[in-house]
Amino acid sequence: MVRVWDIGTVPPAPAGDESAVALETIRILNGEWIGLWSGAALGNPSGHMYWIAPFFWLGGPTLTALRLASALPGVMLIPICYLMVRMLFPFKVALVAVGLLTFFSWFVVVYRIGIPVTLSIFAAALSLCLVIYAARSSRPWVAIIAGLVLGAGLYVFKGYVIYFITIWAATLLVALVNPGLRRQWTLYLFLGASLIAGAAMITFYLATDYLTSNLQSQYQVSGTDLLSLPRHLDRMFDVLMYVHNPPDAGGFGFDGIIPEPLLHPVVAIFFWTGALITLLFINRIPFQLLILGWLIGMAPAILVPGGETRRYLFGVFFVLVITAIGYTGILSLVINRWFSLGGRSPLKYFGVKRQWLGYFLAAFATLVFIGPFAVQNLSAFTEWTRGQETKFQFDPEIAEAARFMGTLDEGQTVRFYSVRWSVDYETVRWFAPLAQGVDGSEEFGGDGTIFSSGVVDEPTVFMLLGGYLHLIDDLKATYPDGLERLETGPDGQTLFIAYAIDTPPPPGTVKAPPNYRSPTRPAKIDFRVGGVRIMPDPAELEIRAAPREHHALDLVSSQSVLIVPRPAETVKIHNNPDLQGENGCETVQNRPEGDTRLSIILPNAGKESRSLFYVVGCAAGPAALDVMADGTVLDTYAFTITDP
Repeated sequence: MVRVWDIGTVPPAPAGDESAVALETIRILNGEWIGLWSGAALGNPSGHMYWIAPFFWLGGPTLTALRLASALPGVMLIPICYLMVRMLFPFKVALVAVGLLTFFSWFVVVYRIGIPVTLSIFAAALSLCLVIYAARSSRPWVAIIAGLVLGAGLYVFKGYVIYFITIWAATLLVALVNPGLRRQWTLYLFLGASLIAGAAMITFYLATDYLTSNLQSQYQVSGTDLLSLPRHLDRMFDVLMYVHNPPDAGGFGFDGIIPEPLLHPVVAIFFWTGALITLLFINRIPFQLLILGWLIGMAPAILVPGGETRRYLFGVFFVLVITAIGYTGILSLVINRWFSLGGRSPLKYFGVKRQWLGYFLAAFATLVFIGPFAVQNLSAFTEWTRGQETKFQFDPEIAEAARFMGTLDEGQTVRFYSVRWSVDYETVRWFAPLAQGVDGSEEFGGDGTIFSSGVVDEPTVFMLLGGYLHLIDDLKATYPDGLERLETGPDGQTLFIAYAIDTPPPPGTVKAPPNYRSPTRPAKIDFRVGGVRIMPDPAELEIRAAPREHHALDLVSSQSVLIVPRPAETVKIHNNPDLQGENGCETVQNRPEGDTRLSIILPNAGKESRSLFYVVGCAAGPAALDVMADGTVLDTYAFTITDP
């Protein structure tokens, strides 16, 4: 219930990544093949979108359906983790561990958001659970299923590669130190099946540098960083100490979770007790596997710093298992000591045996431990739903504005004013796919006035958000016959103001200011730069999205668009499947090769900068854009040109 309660409205709106994923999933439902890799949400394998597609097919392309696709693996993760722990440790350890997992706030929050990391953790946990069972029972068919699950995880999240490699390394290490397993086929079937299942994605990664370039461009992690042992050891200590102090790294803000100590100080005592017990019994296989699992879960946070609520999430489960070991160890010590000192209970006089009395005391003490833990974490979840960071990341302004735009008549044109979002933002395209509009804000190409696209000469709706709400006074004064709609949130804050002008004023009755110049707006075509870097070094010129949180970029042109940033550089488009450019479009130098000029906004810390684009003819299909200087390619972007 915690994971699905009001899942479509808490958080109150989709994050940009959720909207981008939804748009790709809708393409799948429309019969398109989007390939193994999608540029949506900063680039990821597309398997996550194909997982969501049945939920959209059954429940419609709604925010609730999108998030249910994440919540379901979150619910299934609970029994899977219980079985995995129960195969290694006593019942009480598994029970306490799964109780902590059920209510831990990170799992509650992240599994309510439609992001691919949720499915990747589920795949990693399921594969580990199955391979442990296969090794214990010597069932080859279970090992094959475990391997297929491990390989399938490669198709859902780019960070899963780390799980895949570390699980492989851990499996080989276990086989090396355990002669009994080394002589069995179980682990080898597991590894072989994982290679077969993941072959297409492994080949894709080896044949391209999408993954490494994505790490470099998005997370500033280079190949040298990945091979730096001192860096990893230092980072491992930071992640380990997250129990008390959050590491100082970027990337925390996406899910709105404010970085705080992982465990309450009282709960942390049981963690360190469990860690001590684990070290004392490290010669036993269950404790060795526990440490290996923790290192597997910790690896993404070590290799790619930042965003621990996503990258350390699987590792946190093993932290909770260690905490459960510490608590049950202390509990057993206390109960056994009590009995050894001749402890009595009123239940003894009712014929209750000592064994059942021990069970009763253990159950009561477990409830006493998990109950306050659940209350604390559910309170943290409630605070998260009300937090300013959550409202910023899942802003209801753009969601409610987009939903309203989706109700407009097809003949109405939207003039959109927002500091943070453009009219082509993913959430708008998801909730209002048929809406036609232009941006009037300075941040996205307009002049910030109600005349940004000229005097109204057709049925028009002005959408005012955030810093542009004040324009309503100008609109009422200029177009007094318009209809106003003001939408407020639950806290009374204004989400947006819509001002509809159904009947344009007669020509000549409204005049723009003397210094106003109406911008040229060419015909529309979808031209998407996926944000995938082919070359490792970024160019001086960065192509960023509007809004700047995303690298997916829609340009507006009558055909296709090239950028000529400065006279010393040239730009070349490759328009063939292998992206090598032998049969591509012509090279454009420091002069226009066409008759349509286009300006594109490059947001920089809230300031507006521009660069000129020139139009040349290119065919629809896969393409790449090179930025060159002195015959050297500085940067390359992969994208797709589509027909109108």
